[in-house]
Amino acid sequence: MKQLSILFGLWLISLSLVAQNEYERKTFISSKGNSLNYRLLRPEAEAKGTKGEKYPLVLFLHGGGERGNDNEKQLTHGGQMFLNPANREQYPAFVLFPQCPVEGYWAYAERPASFLPAEMPLSQGITPIFQSVKELLDTYLAMPQVDKERIYVIGLSMGGMGAFDLACRFPELFAAVIPICGTVNPQRLVNAQGANYRIFHGDSDNVVPVEGSRAAYEALKSAGIDVEYIEFPGCNHGSWTPAFNYPGFMDWLFAQKKKGKDKDKARFVILPDTQTYVEKHPKVLDGYFGWIVENRRNIDAVIQVGDITQENYPAEWWIMKNQFARLDKAGIPYTIAWGNHDIGSKPMKCSDVYNTDIANHYFPLIEKKQKSYWGDTADGKTLDNHYITLKAGGVDWLIMSLAFGPSDESLDWANQMVASNPDKVVIVNTHAYLYSDSTLLDEGDSWRPQNYGIGKEEGRTVNDGKGIWEKFVSQHPNIIAVFCGHVLHTGVGTLVSEGKHGNKVYQMLANYQRGVKDSQNGGEGYLRIITFDKKKKEIDVKTYSTWNKAYHPSPEHNFVFSLSPCNPH
Repeated sequence: MKQLSILFGLWLISLSLVAQNEYERKTFISSKGNSLNYRLLRPEAEAKGTKGEKYPLVLFLHGGGERGNDNEKQLTHGGQMFLNPANREQYPAFVLFPQCPVEGYWAYAERPASFLPAEMPLSQGITPIFQSVKELLDTYLAMPQVDKERIYVIGLSMGGMGAFDLACRFPELFAAVIPICGTVNPQRLVNAQGANYRIFHGDSDNVVPVEGSRAAYEALKSAGIDVEYIEFPGCNHGSWTPAFNYPGFMDWLFAQKKKGKDKDKARFVILPDTQTYVEKHPKVLDGYFGWIVENRRNIDAVIQVGDITQENYPAEWWIMKNQFARLDKAGIPYTIAWGNHDIGSKPMKCSDVYNTDIANHYFPLIEKKQKSYWGDTADGKTLDNHYITLKAGGVDWLIMSLAFGPSDESLDWANQMVASNPDKVVIVNTHAYLYSDSTLLDEGDSWRPQNYGIGKEEGRTVNDGKGIWEKFVSQHPNIIAVFCGHVLHTGVGTLVSEGKHGNKVYQMLANYQRGVKDSQNGGEGYLRIITFDKKKKEIDVKTYSTWNKAYHPSPEHNFVFSLSPCNPH
Protein backbone atom coordinates (compact mmCIF):
# COMPACT_ATOMS: atom_id res chain seq x y z
CA MET A 1 0.00 0.00 0.00
CA LYS A 2 2.83 2.35 0.91
CA GLN A 3 4.56 1.57 -2.41
CA LEU A 4 1.33 2.32 -4.29
CA SER A 5 1.07 5.69 -2.54
CA ILE A 6 4.68 6.51 -3.45
CA LEU A 7 4.10 5.49 -7.06
CA PHE A 8 0.90 7.53 -7.22
CA GLY A 9 2.76 10.56 -5.80
CA LEU A 10 5.57 10.16 -8.33
CA TRP A 11 2.99 9.86 -11.11
CA LEU A 12 1.36 13.13 -10.03
CA ILE A 13 4.76 14.87 -9.90
CA SER A 14 5.71 13.60 -13.35
CA LEU A 15 2.31 14.65 -14.69
CA SER A 16 2.84 18.11 -13.23
CA LEU A 17 6.31 18.39 -14.76
CA VAL A 18 5.05 17.30 -18.16
CA ALA A 19 2.24 19.85 -17.94
CA GLN A 20 4.58 22.63 -16.83
CA ASN A 21 6.85 21.83 -19.74
CA GLU A 22 4.05 23.16 -21.94
CA TYR A 23 5.23 26.56 -20.74
CA GLU A 24 8.13 27.47 -23.02
CA ARG A 25 11.33 28.50 -21.22
CA LYS A 26 12.51 31.87 -22.47
CA THR A 27 14.88 34.70 -21.61
CA PHE A 28 14.26 38.30 -22.61
CA ILE A 29 17.07 40.86 -22.98
CA SER A 30 15.95 44.43 -22.33
CA SER A 31 17.12 47.56 -24.15
CA LYS A 32 19.55 48.13 -21.26
CA GLY A 33 21.00 44.63 -21.51
CA ASN A 34 19.19 43.21 -18.47
CA SER A 35 18.03 39.61 -18.75
CA LEU A 36 14.61 38.42 -17.59
CA ASN A 37 13.65 34.77 -17.33
CA TYR A 38 10.04 33.98 -18.17
CA ARG A 39 7.73 31.15 -19.16
CA LEU A 40 5.21 31.39 -21.98
CA LEU A 41 2.02 29.41 -22.52
CA ARG A 42 0.54 29.79 -25.98
CA PRO A 43 -3.08 29.17 -26.98
CA GLU A 44 -3.24 25.59 -28.27
CA ALA A 45 -4.67 26.65 -31.63
CA GLU A 46 -1.97 29.28 -32.10
CA ALA A 47 0.74 26.83 -31.10
CA LYS A 48 -0.53 24.49 -33.81
CA GLY A 49 -0.21 27.22 -36.41
CA THR A 50 -3.84 28.38 -36.72
CA LYS A 51 -3.74 31.81 -38.34
CA GLY A 52 -5.96 34.88 -38.12
CA GLU A 53 -7.23 34.51 -34.55
CA LYS A 54 -6.63 37.08 -31.80
CA TYR A 55 -6.15 36.00 -28.18
CA PRO A 56 -6.04 37.79 -24.84
CA LEU A 57 -2.79 38.01 -22.89
CA VAL A 58 -2.36 37.39 -19.17
CA LEU A 59 0.66 38.70 -17.27
CA PHE A 60 1.12 36.78 -14.01
CA LEU A 61 3.34 38.25 -11.27
CA HIS A 62 4.41 35.75 -8.62
CA GLY A 63 5.09 36.41 -4.94
CA GLY A 64 8.34 36.89 -3.04
CA GLY A 65 8.82 33.18 -2.34
CA GLU A 66 9.08 32.31 -6.02
CA ARG A 67 11.97 34.64 -6.83
CA GLY A 68 15.07 33.03 -8.29
CA ASN A 69 16.91 32.21 -11.49
CA ASP A 70 15.66 28.66 -12.16
CA ASN A 71 12.86 29.87 -14.46
CA GLU A 72 10.55 27.38 -12.80
CA LYS A 73 9.43 28.43 -9.32
CA GLN A 74 7.25 31.24 -10.69
CA LEU A 75 4.79 28.58 -11.91
CA THR A 76 4.20 27.28 -8.35
CA HIS A 77 0.97 29.21 -7.81
CA GLY A 78 -1.34 29.74 -10.77
CA GLY A 79 0.64 27.82 -13.36
CA GLN A 80 -1.60 24.75 -13.24
CA MET A 81 -4.76 26.86 -13.42
CA PHE A 82 -4.00 27.92 -16.98
CA LEU A 83 -2.99 24.37 -17.94
CA ASN A 84 -6.34 22.92 -16.91
CA PRO A 85 -7.65 21.34 -20.15
CA ALA A 86 -11.10 22.86 -19.68
CA ASN A 87 -9.59 26.31 -19.13
CA ARG A 88 -7.26 25.97 -22.11
CA GLU A 89 -10.19 25.10 -24.33
CA GLN A 90 -12.62 27.69 -22.98
CA TYR A 91 -10.15 30.55 -22.38
CA PRO A 92 -7.32 30.32 -24.94
CA ALA A 93 -4.72 32.98 -24.18
CA PHE A 94 -1.07 33.90 -24.16
CA VAL A 95 0.13 33.64 -20.56
CA LEU A 96 3.41 35.20 -19.41
CA PHE A 97 5.08 34.18 -16.14
CA PRO A 98 8.23 36.31 -15.67
CA GLN A 99 10.52 35.44 -12.75
CA CYS A 100 11.81 38.17 -10.46
CA PRO A 101 15.49 37.75 -9.43
CA VAL A 102 16.16 36.99 -5.75
CA GLU A 103 17.49 40.50 -5.14
CA GLY A 104 14.54 42.21 -6.88
CA TYR A 105 11.08 43.23 -5.64
CA TRP A 106 8.97 43.89 -8.78
CA ALA A 107 7.56 47.39 -8.21
CA TYR A 108 10.02 48.69 -5.62
CA ALA A 109 13.76 49.07 -5.45
CA GLU A 110 13.66 47.08 -2.22
CA ARG A 111 11.12 45.49 0.08
CA PRO A 112 9.04 48.33 1.65
CA ALA A 113 9.71 48.87 5.36
CA SER A 114 5.97 48.73 6.04
CA PHE A 115 3.06 47.24 4.10
CA LEU A 116 0.48 49.54 5.70
CA PRO A 117 -1.15 51.43 2.84
CA ALA A 118 -0.41 54.97 4.10
CA GLU A 119 3.26 54.02 4.58
CA MET A 120 3.74 52.44 1.16
CA PRO A 121 5.90 54.43 -1.31
CA LEU A 122 4.03 57.22 -3.05
CA SER A 123 6.38 57.91 -5.92
CA GLN A 124 9.49 56.50 -7.53
CA GLY A 125 10.79 55.75 -10.97
CA ILE A 126 10.04 52.42 -12.58
CA THR A 127 12.40 49.70 -11.35
CA PRO A 128 14.83 48.05 -13.80
CA ILE A 129 13.04 44.72 -13.39
CA PHE A 130 9.66 46.29 -14.20
CA GLN A 131 11.17 48.18 -17.11
CA SER A 132 12.22 44.78 -18.48
CA VAL A 133 8.74 43.37 -17.83
CA LYS A 134 7.14 46.29 -19.69
CA GLU A 135 9.49 45.87 -22.65
CA LEU A 136 8.75 42.13 -22.68
CA LEU A 137 5.04 42.90 -22.66
CA ASP A 138 5.49 45.37 -25.51
CA THR A 139 7.06 42.69 -27.71
CA TYR A 140 3.92 40.57 -27.35
CA LEU A 141 1.60 43.54 -27.79
CA ALA A 142 3.22 44.08 -31.17
CA MET A 143 2.13 40.61 -32.30
CA PRO A 144 -0.99 40.58 -34.51
CA GLN A 145 -2.25 37.47 -32.67
CA VAL A 146 -2.62 39.40 -29.38
CA ASP A 147 -5.92 41.15 -28.70
CA LYS A 148 -4.89 44.61 -27.44
CA GLU A 149 -8.34 45.12 -25.92
CA ARG A 150 -7.93 42.14 -23.56
CA ILE A 151 -4.66 42.49 -21.65
CA TYR A 152 -4.83 41.28 -18.04
CA VAL A 153 -2.49 41.36 -15.04
CA ILE A 154 -2.73 39.07 -12.01
CA GLY A 155 -0.40 39.36 -9.05
CA LEU A 156 -0.17 37.76 -5.64
CA SER A 157 1.53 39.26 -2.56
CA MET A 158 4.65 40.97 -3.93
CA GLY A 159 3.06 40.47 -7.34
CA GLY A 160 -0.19 42.01 -6.10
CA MET A 161 1.79 45.14 -5.27
CA GLY A 162 3.27 44.90 -8.74
CA ALA A 163 -0.17 44.61 -10.35
CA PHE A 164 -1.25 47.83 -8.61
CA ASP A 165 1.97 49.54 -9.69
CA LEU A 166 1.64 48.61 -13.37
CA ALA A 167 -2.00 49.68 -13.41
CA CYS A 168 -1.01 53.09 -12.03
CA ARG A 169 1.88 53.53 -14.46
CA PHE A 170 0.11 52.25 -17.57
CA PRO A 171 -3.62 52.74 -16.96
CA GLU A 172 -4.45 52.61 -20.67
CA LEU A 173 -2.93 49.16 -21.08
CA PHE A 174 -4.99 46.73 -19.02
CA ALA A 175 -8.60 45.63 -19.30
CA ALA A 176 -8.51 43.78 -15.96
CA VAL A 177 -6.34 43.91 -12.84
CA ILE A 178 -6.46 41.22 -10.12
CA PRO A 179 -4.28 42.00 -7.09
CA ILE A 180 -4.31 39.18 -4.52
CA CYS A 181 -3.14 39.92 -0.94
CA GLY A 182 -1.32 43.00 -2.22
CA THR A 183 -1.13 46.60 -1.06
CA VAL A 184 -0.46 50.07 -2.43
CA ASN A 185 -0.50 53.68 -1.29
CA PRO A 186 -4.14 54.54 -2.13
CA GLN A 187 -3.20 58.06 -3.28
CA ARG A 188 -1.67 56.50 -6.40
CA LEU A 189 -4.92 54.90 -7.53
CA VAL A 190 -6.65 58.06 -8.71
CA ASN A 191 -4.59 57.62 -11.87
CA ALA A 192 -5.63 53.99 -12.37
CA GLN A 193 -8.54 54.74 -14.71
CA GLY A 194 -9.43 52.40 -17.53
CA ALA A 195 -9.36 48.84 -16.15
CA ASN A 196 -11.79 46.75 -14.13
CA TYR A 197 -10.52 45.53 -10.76
CA ARG A 198 -11.11 42.45 -8.65
CA ILE A 199 -9.20 42.52 -5.36
CA PHE A 200 -8.81 39.47 -3.09
CA HIS A 201 -7.44 39.31 0.47
CA GLY A 202 -7.71 37.23 3.63
CA ASP A 203 -8.86 39.11 6.71
CA SER A 204 -6.33 37.30 8.92
CA ASP A 205 -3.27 38.01 6.76
CA ASN A 206 -0.26 38.46 9.06
CA VAL A 207 2.21 39.21 6.24
CA VAL A 208 0.53 41.89 4.12
CA PRO A 209 -2.18 43.60 6.21
CA VAL A 210 -5.69 43.43 4.82
CA GLU A 211 -5.96 47.21 5.29
CA GLY A 212 -4.02 47.59 2.04
CA SER A 213 -6.72 45.97 -0.08
CA ARG A 214 -9.51 47.67 1.85
CA ALA A 215 -7.96 51.11 1.31
CA ALA A 216 -7.33 50.35 -2.37
CA TYR A 217 -10.96 49.37 -2.82
CA GLU A 218 -12.21 52.59 -1.22
CA ALA A 219 -9.80 54.73 -3.28
CA LEU A 220 -10.79 53.07 -6.56
CA LYS A 221 -14.47 53.30 -5.72
CA SER A 222 -14.16 57.00 -4.82
CA ALA A 223 -12.43 57.64 -8.14
CA GLY A 224 -15.37 56.10 -10.00
CA ILE A 225 -13.36 53.06 -11.14
CA ASP A 226 -15.10 49.70 -11.51
CA VAL A 227 -13.87 47.55 -8.61
CA GLU A 228 -15.01 44.49 -6.67
CA TYR A 229 -13.47 43.40 -3.38
CA ILE A 230 -13.65 39.83 -2.05
CA GLU A 231 -12.39 39.20 1.48
CA PHE A 232 -11.96 35.67 2.86
CA PRO A 233 -12.82 35.32 6.58
CA GLY A 234 -10.18 33.55 8.67
CA CYS A 235 -7.75 33.32 5.75
CA ASN A 236 -4.08 34.10 6.33
CA HIS A 237 -1.60 35.11 3.64
CA GLY A 238 -2.35 32.31 1.18
CA SER A 239 -5.51 33.89 -0.15
CA TRP A 240 -4.55 33.00 -3.73
CA THR A 241 -5.92 29.49 -3.20
CA PRO A 242 -9.51 30.58 -2.43
CA ALA A 243 -9.14 33.37 -5.02
CA PHE A 244 -8.29 30.95 -7.83
CA ASN A 245 -11.22 28.78 -6.74
CA TYR A 246 -13.62 31.70 -6.39
CA PRO A 247 -16.75 31.04 -8.51
CA GLY A 248 -16.42 32.58 -11.95
CA PHE A 249 -12.76 33.63 -11.51
CA MET A 250 -11.86 32.77 -15.11
CA ASP A 251 -15.27 33.78 -16.50
CA TRP A 252 -14.91 37.27 -15.04
CA LEU A 253 -11.31 37.69 -16.12
CA PHE A 254 -11.79 36.75 -19.76
CA ALA A 255 -15.02 38.74 -20.09
CA GLN A 256 -13.18 42.03 -19.51
CA LYS A 257 -12.40 44.37 -22.39
CA LYS A 258 -10.91 47.84 -22.44
CA LYS A 259 -13.40 50.57 -21.97
CA GLY A 260 -13.88 53.00 -24.79
CA LYS A 261 -13.99 56.73 -24.21
CA ASP A 262 -17.12 58.05 -22.56
CA LYS A 263 -19.16 59.57 -25.38
CA ASP A 264 -20.36 62.33 -23.06
CA LYS A 265 -16.91 63.41 -21.83
CA ALA A 266 -14.19 65.48 -23.49
CA ARG A 267 -10.82 65.39 -21.74
CA PHE A 268 -8.07 67.94 -22.36
CA VAL A 269 -4.61 68.07 -20.80
CA ILE A 270 -3.30 71.58 -20.10
CA LEU A 271 0.50 71.89 -20.08
CA PRO A 272 1.64 74.85 -17.96
CA ASP A 273 4.93 76.66 -18.69
CA THR A 274 7.51 74.02 -19.61
CA GLN A 275 10.50 76.39 -19.63
CA THR A 276 12.27 75.14 -16.48
CA TYR A 277 12.00 71.50 -17.52
CA VAL A 278 13.78 72.10 -20.81
CA GLU A 279 16.34 74.29 -19.04
CA LYS A 280 17.26 72.08 -16.06
CA HIS A 281 15.08 68.99 -15.65
CA PRO A 282 15.11 66.79 -18.78
CA LYS A 283 14.02 63.67 -16.88
CA VAL A 284 10.90 65.39 -15.61
CA LEU A 285 10.20 66.67 -19.11
CA ASP A 286 10.63 63.23 -20.64
CA GLY A 287 8.30 61.66 -18.08
CA TYR A 288 5.81 64.48 -18.63
CA PHE A 289 5.33 63.67 -22.29
CA GLY A 290 5.71 59.95 -21.67
CA TRP A 291 2.70 60.02 -19.33
CA ILE A 292 0.61 61.78 -21.96
CA VAL A 293 1.52 59.21 -24.62
CA GLU A 294 0.80 56.34 -22.23
CA ASN A 295 -2.65 57.82 -21.48
CA ARG A 296 -3.44 58.77 -25.07
CA ARG A 297 -6.64 56.72 -25.15
CA ASN A 298 -8.15 59.00 -22.51
CA ILE A 299 -6.95 62.35 -23.91
CA ASP A 300 -8.75 64.25 -26.65
CA ALA A 301 -6.21 67.07 -27.04
CA VAL A 302 -3.23 68.74 -25.35
CA ILE A 303 -3.15 72.51 -24.81
CA GLN A 304 0.19 74.17 -23.98
CA VAL A 305 -0.12 77.70 -22.53
CA GLY A 306 3.26 79.17 -23.59
CA ASP A 307 6.83 79.64 -22.37
CA ILE A 308 7.74 76.45 -24.13
CA THR A 309 11.41 77.41 -23.79
CA GLN A 310 13.44 79.27 -21.18
CA GLU A 311 15.80 81.36 -23.31
CA ASN A 312 14.50 80.90 -26.87
CA TYR A 313 17.64 78.89 -27.73
CA PRO A 314 17.52 76.70 -30.87
CA ALA A 315 18.72 73.77 -28.74
CA GLU A 316 15.72 74.21 -26.42
CA TRP A 317 13.36 74.41 -29.36
CA TRP A 318 14.90 71.26 -30.84
CA ILE A 319 14.25 69.39 -27.59
CA MET A 320 10.67 70.59 -27.38
CA LYS A 321 9.98 69.84 -31.04
CA ASN A 322 11.07 66.24 -30.42
CA GLN A 323 8.85 65.99 -27.33
CA PHE A 324 5.80 67.26 -29.19
CA ALA A 325 6.66 64.91 -32.05
CA ARG A 326 5.86 62.11 -29.60
CA LEU A 327 2.29 63.44 -29.46
CA ASP A 328 2.16 63.55 -33.26
CA LYS A 329 3.33 59.95 -33.42
CA ALA A 330 0.73 58.91 -30.85
CA GLY A 331 -2.02 60.69 -32.80
CA ILE A 332 -2.81 63.22 -30.06
CA PRO A 333 -4.05 66.63 -31.28
CA TYR A 334 -2.32 69.59 -29.68
CA THR A 335 -2.11 73.37 -29.82
CA ILE A 336 0.57 75.70 -28.43
CA ALA A 337 0.80 79.39 -27.57
CA TRP A 338 3.98 81.45 -27.68
CA GLY A 339 4.90 82.88 -24.27
CA ASN A 340 7.12 85.85 -23.49
CA HIS A 341 10.18 83.54 -23.31
CA ASP A 342 9.41 82.23 -26.80
CA ILE A 343 9.48 85.68 -28.40
CA GLY A 344 12.42 88.01 -28.97
CA SER A 345 15.09 89.33 -31.31
CA LYS A 346 17.49 86.54 -30.32
CA PRO A 347 18.10 83.99 -27.54
CA MET A 348 18.11 85.45 -24.01
CA LYS A 349 16.13 88.48 -25.19
CA CYS A 350 12.72 88.01 -23.60
CA SER A 351 10.07 89.78 -25.74
CA ASP A 352 12.30 92.78 -26.37
CA VAL A 353 10.61 92.95 -29.77
CA TYR A 354 7.86 90.90 -31.33
CA ASN A 355 9.83 88.29 -33.25
CA THR A 356 8.73 84.64 -33.44
CA ASP A 357 11.05 83.45 -36.22
CA ILE A 358 12.82 80.82 -34.09
CA ALA A 359 9.56 79.39 -32.72
CA ASN A 360 8.03 79.13 -36.19
CA HIS A 361 11.18 77.58 -37.60
CA TYR A 362 10.85 74.61 -35.23
CA PHE A 363 7.05 74.48 -35.41
CA PRO A 364 6.40 75.38 -39.05
CA LEU A 365 2.89 76.09 -40.24
CA ILE A 366 3.25 73.71 -43.18
CA GLU A 367 3.52 70.73 -40.81
CA LYS A 368 0.53 71.76 -38.73
CA LYS A 369 -1.65 72.34 -41.78
CA GLN A 370 -1.32 68.64 -42.61
CA LYS A 371 -3.15 67.62 -39.42
CA SER A 372 -6.78 66.56 -39.67
CA TYR A 373 -7.64 68.83 -36.74
CA TRP A 374 -6.07 71.97 -38.23
CA GLY A 375 -8.26 75.07 -38.39
CA ASP A 376 -6.67 78.33 -39.54
CA THR A 377 -4.08 80.99 -38.67
CA ALA A 378 -4.39 84.77 -38.48
CA ASP A 379 -1.60 85.72 -40.88
CA GLY A 380 -1.48 82.59 -43.04
CA LYS A 381 2.26 82.29 -42.35
CA THR A 382 2.86 81.44 -38.69
CA LEU A 383 1.38 79.67 -35.67
CA ASP A 384 1.41 82.93 -33.69
CA ASN A 385 -2.39 83.04 -33.53
CA HIS A 386 -4.26 79.97 -34.72
CA TYR A 387 -7.02 77.53 -33.90
CA ILE A 388 -7.70 73.80 -34.15
CA THR A 389 -11.01 71.94 -34.26
CA LEU A 390 -12.08 68.49 -33.10
CA LYS A 391 -15.06 66.52 -31.89
CA ALA A 392 -15.00 65.02 -28.38
CA GLY A 393 -17.61 64.11 -25.79
CA GLY A 394 -20.41 64.71 -28.28
CA VAL A 395 -19.33 68.34 -28.78
CA ASP A 396 -17.67 70.19 -31.66
CA TRP A 397 -14.73 72.16 -30.25
CA LEU A 398 -12.69 75.11 -31.46
CA ILE A 399 -9.51 75.78 -29.47
CA MET A 400 -8.03 79.22 -30.12
CA SER A 401 -4.36 79.86 -29.21
CA LEU A 402 -3.16 83.46 -28.98
CA ALA A 403 0.45 84.55 -28.53
CA PHE A 404 1.71 86.59 -25.55
CA GLY A 405 0.12 90.07 -25.56
CA PRO A 406 -2.01 89.63 -28.70
CA SER A 407 -2.53 92.73 -30.82
CA ASP A 408 -5.87 94.33 -31.62
CA GLU A 409 -5.57 92.92 -35.14
CA SER A 410 -5.13 89.41 -33.73
CA LEU A 411 -8.19 89.83 -31.53
CA ASP A 412 -10.22 91.14 -34.51
CA TRP A 413 -9.31 87.97 -36.40
CA ALA A 414 -10.17 85.81 -33.39
CA ASN A 415 -13.57 87.54 -33.12
CA GLN A 416 -14.30 86.80 -36.77
CA MET A 417 -13.33 83.12 -36.45
CA VAL A 418 -15.43 82.49 -33.34
CA ALA A 419 -18.41 84.39 -34.73
CA SER A 420 -18.27 82.35 -37.93
CA ASN A 421 -18.32 79.08 -35.94
CA PRO A 422 -21.41 79.47 -33.72
CA ASP A 423 -21.94 75.70 -33.69
CA LYS A 424 -18.62 75.10 -31.91
CA VAL A 425 -17.81 75.38 -28.21
CA VAL A 426 -14.69 77.53 -27.86
CA ILE A 427 -11.70 77.30 -25.53
CA VAL A 428 -9.22 80.18 -25.53
CA ASN A 429 -5.57 79.43 -24.81
CA THR A 430 -3.13 82.28 -24.19
CA HIS A 431 -0.07 82.91 -22.08
CA ALA A 432 -0.81 86.03 -19.97
CA TYR A 433 -4.42 86.48 -18.89
CA LEU A 434 -5.16 85.86 -15.18
CA TYR A 435 -3.23 87.10 -12.18
CA SER A 436 -2.49 85.07 -9.06
CA ASP A 437 -5.19 86.96 -7.11
CA SER A 438 -7.80 85.43 -9.45
CA THR A 439 -8.45 88.70 -11.27
CA LEU A 440 -7.75 89.66 -14.86
CA LEU A 441 -4.15 90.70 -15.51
CA ASP A 442 -4.26 94.49 -15.84
CA GLU A 443 -2.88 97.81 -14.60
CA GLY A 444 -0.67 97.56 -11.52
CA ASP A 445 0.04 93.82 -11.93
CA SER A 446 3.49 92.39 -12.52
CA TRP A 447 4.38 90.69 -15.80
CA ARG A 448 1.90 92.61 -17.96
CA PRO A 449 2.74 92.33 -21.67
CA GLN A 450 2.74 96.13 -21.81
CA ASN A 451 5.78 96.16 -19.50
CA TYR A 452 7.94 94.23 -21.97
CA GLY A 453 9.67 95.56 -25.08
CA ILE A 454 6.78 94.39 -27.26
CA GLY A 455 4.54 96.77 -25.32
CA LYS A 456 6.68 99.71 -26.34
CA GLU A 457 7.05 98.96 -30.06
CA GLU A 458 5.77 101.82 -32.14
CA GLY A 459 2.64 101.03 -34.11
CA ARG A 460 1.92 97.79 -32.24
CA THR A 461 -0.94 97.27 -29.80
CA VAL A 462 -0.61 94.80 -26.93
CA ASN A 463 -3.41 93.32 -24.80
CA ASP A 464 -3.30 91.94 -21.26
CA GLY A 465 -6.03 89.84 -19.63
CA LYS A 466 -8.41 92.74 -19.24
CA GLY A 467 -8.03 93.71 -22.90
CA ILE A 468 -8.51 90.12 -24.12
CA TRP A 469 -11.66 89.78 -22.01
CA GLU A 470 -13.22 93.08 -23.00
CA LYS A 471 -12.35 92.98 -26.71
CA PHE A 472 -12.80 89.26 -27.37
CA VAL A 473 -13.75 86.66 -24.76
CA SER A 474 -16.78 88.47 -23.30
CA GLN A 475 -18.30 89.05 -26.74
CA HIS A 476 -19.25 85.46 -27.67
CA PRO A 477 -21.86 83.11 -26.20
CA ASN A 478 -19.97 80.00 -27.29
CA ILE A 479 -16.71 80.69 -25.41
CA ILE A 480 -16.67 78.45 -22.34
CA ALA A 481 -13.11 78.55 -20.91
CA VAL A 482 -9.76 80.34 -20.93
CA PHE A 483 -6.47 78.70 -19.92
CA CYS A 484 -3.23 80.56 -19.21
CA GLY A 485 0.13 80.48 -17.38
CA HIS A 486 2.96 83.04 -17.06
CA VAL A 487 2.26 84.55 -13.60
CA LEU A 488 4.39 83.51 -10.61
CA HIS A 489 3.61 84.01 -6.87
CA THR A 490 1.31 81.02 -6.12
CA GLY A 491 0.99 80.31 -9.84
CA VAL A 492 -2.72 79.57 -9.52
CA GLY A 493 -5.88 81.58 -10.09
CA THR A 494 -9.51 80.85 -10.92
CA LEU A 495 -12.19 83.24 -12.15
CA VAL A 496 -15.74 82.71 -13.39
CA SER A 497 -17.15 85.68 -15.31
CA GLU A 498 -20.37 86.33 -17.20
CA GLY A 499 -20.15 87.30 -20.85
CA LYS A 500 -22.43 89.86 -22.50
CA HIS A 501 -24.77 87.05 -23.62
CA GLY A 502 -25.21 85.69 -20.07
CA ASN A 503 -22.87 82.75 -20.57
CA LYS A 504 -20.37 81.85 -17.85
CA VAL A 505 -16.69 81.71 -18.80
CA TYR A 506 -14.40 79.53 -16.64
CA GLN A 507 -10.89 81.02 -16.56
CA MET A 508 -7.88 79.26 -15.03
CA LEU A 509 -4.24 80.12 -14.36
CA ALA A 510 -1.84 77.23 -13.67
CA ASN A 511 1.94 77.68 -13.45
CA TYR A 512 4.48 75.54 -11.57
CA GLN A 513 7.83 76.70 -12.98
CA ARG A 514 10.92 77.83 -11.08
CA GLY A 515 10.00 81.03 -9.19
CA VAL A 516 6.49 79.89 -8.27
CA LYS A 517 6.00 79.38 -4.53
CA ASP A 518 7.08 75.88 -3.40
CA SER A 519 8.14 74.90 -6.93
CA GLN A 520 10.50 71.91 -7.12
CA ASN A 521 12.13 70.17 -10.08
CA GLY A 522 10.83 72.83 -12.43
CA GLY A 523 7.22 72.08 -11.51
CA GLU A 524 7.29 68.34 -10.60
CA GLY A 525 5.54 67.46 -13.84
CA TYR A 526 2.23 69.00 -12.78
CA LEU A 527 -0.39 69.24 -15.50
CA ARG A 528 -4.08 70.00 -15.55
CA ILE A 529 -6.63 67.36 -16.60
CA ILE A 530 -9.85 69.11 -17.62
CA THR A 531 -12.92 66.95 -18.23
CA PHE A 532 -16.03 68.48 -19.75
CA ASP A 533 -18.98 66.23 -18.89
CA LYS A 534 -21.91 66.91 -21.17
CA LYS A 535 -24.23 64.58 -19.30
CA LYS A 536 -23.49 65.92 -15.82
CA LYS A 537 -23.10 69.48 -17.13
CA GLU A 538 -19.89 70.08 -15.23
CA ILE A 539 -16.19 70.75 -15.67
CA ASP A 540 -13.94 68.54 -13.56
CA VAL A 541 -10.46 69.99 -12.93
CA LYS A 542 -7.64 67.83 -11.56
CA THR A 543 -3.93 68.62 -11.23
CA TYR A 544 -1.62 65.63 -11.52
CA SER A 545 2.14 65.25 -11.08
CA THR A 546 3.68 62.88 -13.61
CA TRP A 547 6.87 63.00 -11.54
CA ASN A 548 5.36 62.17 -8.13
CA LYS A 549 2.58 60.00 -9.59
CA ALA A 550 0.07 61.80 -7.38
CA TYR A 551 -2.57 64.49 -7.55
CA HIS A 552 -1.92 67.93 -6.08
CA PRO A 553 -2.99 67.95 -2.42
CA SER A 554 -4.56 71.44 -2.53
CA PRO A 555 -8.27 72.04 -3.34
CA GLU A 556 -7.15 75.11 -5.31
CA HIS A 557 -5.84 72.66 -7.91
CA ASN A 558 -8.67 70.10 -7.87
CA PHE A 559 -12.26 71.28 -8.16
CA VAL A 560 -15.51 71.01 -10.12
CA PHE A 561 -17.54 73.70 -11.91
CA SER A 562 -21.27 73.20 -12.44
CA LEU A 563 -22.08 74.60 -15.86
CA SER A 564 -24.56 77.44 -16.19
CA PRO A 565 -27.77 76.74 -18.17
CA CYS A 566 -26.67 79.59 -20.45
CA ASN A 567 -23.50 77.75 -21.46
CA PRO A 568 -23.25 75.82 -24.73
CA HIS A 569 -23.26 72.06 -24.10
